[in-house]
Amino acid sequence: MNFALVHKSVLFSLAAIAVLPLILSGETGIYLGPVVGLMWIVGLGLPERWMKKPVFRTVATFTVATLFVIQVIRVGAGMHLAVATIEFATLLLAVKLCMRSEFGDFQQIVLLSFVAQIASTVTSYQLSYGFFFAGFVVLAPFAMFLTQLRKEMEVRFTKANSYTRQRLLQSTKIVQKRLPAIPLLGTVSLLAVISLLFLSIPRWGFGIGGGGLIGNPMPGFTDEVQIGDLSETIENNNIYMRLWPKYTSDKPGRSLNLKFRGAVFDTYRDGKWQHHKGDRGFHYFTSRNGRYSFFVHPQKATASYQIMQKSTDPPFLFIPVGADSVQMEAQLRRGRTRFNALRINANGVLKYNDPRKVGIRYTANISGSPLPNWPIENFRVYLQLPEHHERIRRLAEEWTRGSPSVQTQVNRIVVTFQQQFGYAKTVSALARASSSESDVLHRFLFSYRKGTCEHFATAATLMFRTLNIPARFVTGFQGAKWNDIGEYYTVDASMAHAWTEIYYNGRWHTVDATPVQTNGNSVVLAEKPPYLRQFMDTLEMKWHQYVIDYNETTQQNLLSQVLLPNKGQRFHRPRFSISQTVLATLILVIFSIFVIFKRKQLGAVWRQFRRQSGPPRSSATALYLKLETELGRISAPRPASKTPKQFLEQMAQQHPLIATFLQEFSDAYLAERFGGHTMSPDMRRIFSSRIAGISKQLQKEMRSKAGG
Repeated sequence: MNFALVHKSVLFSLAAIAVLPLILSGETGIYLGPVVGLMWIVGLGLPERWMKKPVFRTVATFTVATLFVIQVIRVGAGMHLAVATIEFATLLLAVKLCMRSEFGDFQQIVLLSFVAQIASTVTSYQLSYGFFFAGFVVLAPFAMFLTQLRKEMEVRFTKANSYTRQRLLQSTKIVQKRLPAIPLLGTVSLLAVISLLFLSIPRWGFGIGGGGLIGNPMPGFTDEVQIGDLSETIENNNIYMRLWPKYTSDKPGRSLNLKFRGAVFDTYRDGKWQHHKGDRGFHYFTSRNGRYSFFVHPQKATASYQIMQKSTDPPFLFIPVGADSVQMEAQLRRGRTRFNALRINANGVLKYNDPRKVGIRYTANISGSPLPNWPIENFRVYLQLPEHHERIRRLAEEWTRGSPSVQTQVNRIVVTFQQQFGYAKTVSALARASSSESDVLHRFLFSYRKGTCEHFATAATLMFRTLNIPARFVTGFQGAKWNDIGEYYTVDASMAHAWTEIYYNGRWHTVDATPVQTNGNSVVLAEKPPYLRQFMDTLEMKWHQYVIDYNETTQQNLLSQVLLPNKGQRFHRPRFSISQTVLATLILVIFSIFVIFKRKQLGAVWRQFRRQSGPPRSSATALYLKLETELGRISAPRPASKTPKQFLEQMAQQHPLIATFLQEFSDAYLAERFGGHTMSPDMRRIFSSRIAGISKQLQKEMRSKAGG
């Protein structure tokens, strides 16, 4: 392959690897992917000679200006500034791929790819981003190396030598098997620096991947839930929780029959469930060293699970029903142990702080205790009924006629639902449209008689209220699957579930009216997940545990395993303040920039040191190397294919003013190197003096000719 084709392939691959995780993150508009993909294809097929035409560049400049104005208008209309900036930078990269004609354009493509990669780091946190990042690190040094080669070609061979430059671009001898060795060395160095920074400064790693700029709400778990929202959630297999059994009375099986309580709602209006106080009803929950107890005197736990929970918006903490306490995982921040603070409302719903969108890790201790009795201001909110509830009341009274107690009434309603109604993951739009009922709940109860867990939980909650039984609507998860490879349980979106909680005999009780099915989200799914899916989920778990959620605690544990392999010993990390960490990082960055920009001067100093520390050279060899350096200041350096004698003869032909001197020096040099003669001190002094001023003499001659 010729040089131009290789260079273009590497640049387009680099741009694609940088932009793809950004598009797949879902943080940008849905139009960005198709637009960037189309421009990527167009830029790949356009000949570079078209891009050099002034009309084409004018159109590209007008396009960039138009995109900028559009993004400014969208920000004014309420769009997130960070999202608008990322979209504009991505579109600018796509435009640059279509208007590359000079080495400056190629440098801008590499720079914009870096910007896109940084944006992907902020908006992406999935395992797939890790693969894209590794590919970017591999390709980036190669792209920069080829771009620098192209710059050298264009600088040395200007428009006057465009034919020679074109031959170089089309040459197949430049890109050979050994060429990738140089950028590969840069890749290894870059990976080493990134790994060292990541492991040394946990604040860079803690949440570096984040869950995004804005956050992606999960239907059914927001502050407002409409019947049918959970149906959208269960259609995918995204994993939201992972559980490691710490101890349990039973041997871990293929599935786990647990309910995980998330959001609780008390007000039903216009087909939507809400909390009457919204987020205002939350207050901070007190703890002891990160342990939050739901009872004054908790019972002895029969099972305990360490839970890694994915970030959700809002950040609900999903608690197993029957848990009497949770223990937050300790985190070291600035050398101090800290715990995530929880907030709680009157319904017992817990939220945690998750500014970096990385989720949370905690331990749930389960004893089978009933639901805790949180202080409730007003029970009337759990007896509120929507308008046009008379038919629901009459139906509830019909089902519970002759039932003397609350428990009997509840059992009759649950049994009737499970025996006379059917369960469906989703209710088709055609079935809903064929019903004569206008309200979704009335259609379920009186016409279709088949629905999702949300239909059953909503209907049961309202029917209990018509019988003067306080009730509330709950969403969460039910069940968990065992991962043989990682040896933990997983809870995915298909297990999203809704049920009811009722209050009688002085406390709250869980009631699930959804019929038991052999499949669906209403029961535990016992079938074993495919092996490949278990393997990929284990990899993603490790990615979240050791990369996304990397913090000082993880760093300390890692150092303890590496430096102190004996059990019982722990490595205590020195305490550094934020200012000390920032100062050390700033010094490292400044030093790296200095080395990059002064690499030629540092290289010359290193070569001089090697010459002095190496074996002694003859005086003729030292003088020749000095002469070659001076001649290199005004012309191209000596090619490896030419001997010193041939190089000096070529310089003599190009510069007649010093031809006699070069011939005399060539004879003296060859006589000492190969003839056994030694230069006298006076001759060495004369040659050294002439060589020291030879470049200035030739530059003065060239300026005088140009002026004449």
